[in-house]
Amino acid sequence: MRSVVLEADDVWFTYPDGTQALKGVSFKVFEGETVVLLGPSGAGKSTVLLHFAGILFPSSGSVYVCGEKVSRRNVKEVRRHVGLVFQNPESQLFCPTVWDDVAFGPTSMGLPANEVERRVKRALEAVGILECAWKHPHHLSFGEKRRAALATVLSMSPDVYLFDEPTANLDPRNAFFVIEKIAELSGEGKTVLVATHDVDVLPQVASRVIIMSGGRVFSDGEPEKVLSDFKLIAEAGLRPPVITSFLHSLNEEGILNVDEPYSISQQKAKQKVKESIEKLLKPYLMKQT
Repeated sequence: MRSVVLEADDVWFTYPDGTQALKGVSFKVFEGETVVLLGPSGAGKSTVLLHFAGILFPSSGSVYVCGEKVSRRNVKEVRRHVGLVFQNPESQLFCPTVWDDVAFGPTSMGLPANEVERRVKRALEAVGILECAWKHPHHLSFGEKRRAALATVLSMSPDVYLFDEPTANLDPRNAFFVIEKIAELSGEGKTVLVATHDVDVLPQVASRVIIMSGGRVFSDGEPEKVLSDFKLIAEAGLRPPVITSFLHSLNEEGILNVDEPYSISQQKAKQKVKESIEKLLKPYLMKQT
């Protein structure tokens, strides 16, 4: 049985300006899962990530990381287990060079110099910007900054990876690269929690989708089942994935009879359409034989 790595237990949180961001949020993330927190802006997704990273603390309720209740007393230890990639990479890059930024975490962990160097080089190679190692972060493109921010987390080798809107403001090439990296971490059995409003792509790499809106959890389950509930998605302030909506329209117009829940991936959608066409043609093919 897999262990619980992240847990939010009836978490409420109000910002100093009076904004109530979380209203009784509860869910668990198990070891090796890739979970997508899906919701519109203001849903509370980023606030949840900041709690798991020990940057914010609940107004009431509890947050657990690797079985330990997160508090101001143990926050340094918690951050050894969790790596957060911020939505704005400039929030993560503050040193004179990219190399220094990526080395900051391992150095703070007290690792020897040769191990720090090995981790930094490996992380920069993994994100494809080793040639930018000695550049000032402000001289990088936005896509390069996002890769550098990811490298700062990879160099820490955390147990849990948190991503806040990882594809926001990226061109298609860099967005695809980040999605591939998330899928790669998932394939390695890492525990990943992603906050996003992207209903089309990121849910495809998830084992679970949790829909949030207005600081609450609306739904939690398998991506295809959750994203086939059009009424719930609309209530949460989202739209259905393009592929899911297309399959639904085929059914509504009586063109094909595609089984629910509707697929969210192009490959699976093709297979469903193929199977539906074969069912329609089967009586005619039998007559011909």
